[in-house]
Amino acid sequence: MGGDMEYVIVDVEGTLSAGSMWHAIGRYLSLNGQGSAYRWLVTRTLPGIAAMRLGLIDRQTYKNRWLEMQAALLAGSYPIDIHRLAEWVVEEELWPLRRPEVISELESHHAQGRTVLLASGMYDTVLQSLSRKLDTGTVAVVGTPLSYRHGRFTGRFAGPVCVGTEKARRATELIEATAATGDRAPTIEAAYGDTGSDIPMLELAHHPVAVAPDRELTRVASERGWRMLCV
Repeated sequence: MGGDMEYVIVDVEGTLSAGSMWHAIGRYLSLNGQGSAYRWLVTRTLPGIAAMRLGLIDRQTYKNRWLEMQAALLAGSYPIDIHRLAEWVVEEELWPLRRPEVISELESHHAQGRTVLLASGMYDTVLQSLSRKLDTGTVAVVGTPLSYRHGRFTGRFAGPVCVGTEKARRATELIEATAATGDRAPTIEAAYGDTGSDIPMLELAHHPVAVAPDRELTRVASERGWRMLCV
């Protein structure tokens, strides 16, 4: 039986859910009077997308830049507007496309007393909305923080996009912070991810799990004997 100081880290896009936040935000903008602005963003970034797919520019770096450009379309939004967006993304995209196999394992971890930590490059507000859908007790989140000024979203992030080594660093930081409030050092029992960028996070866990893994993660998981799910 686990304890309060045992964690399970879970990536969201591609892992917990087959859905995509950026795709859902595009749909949301189109439904709420900003379809033209969103289509213009897609059009002017097509050359970069093509270069990324051809391997001419780093995929994750460009994806991070794309998220920043998309966030700029939300500049001026009040917190309640961002909250409504987050709820819509969860209800219309992430939750309908959730992976039952992963949800089932998280419920099993919860039954053993472990805390679920959602770690993702998605907006932290979206992660908080998603956490309320999970029937797994206490759910912690580390996501990409949004910047507000004078009560409105600036269209910028308040910190780095929470992916790759940044995701692993922030998850570790949050988990280690619990050591000051408990009698035992926290441990990471399992971690779930779907891409090569999740490898630093997966390496933190006693039991890494590759979920519907991409080519890079499939290779690493096979070499290291990591369990694979939804293959």
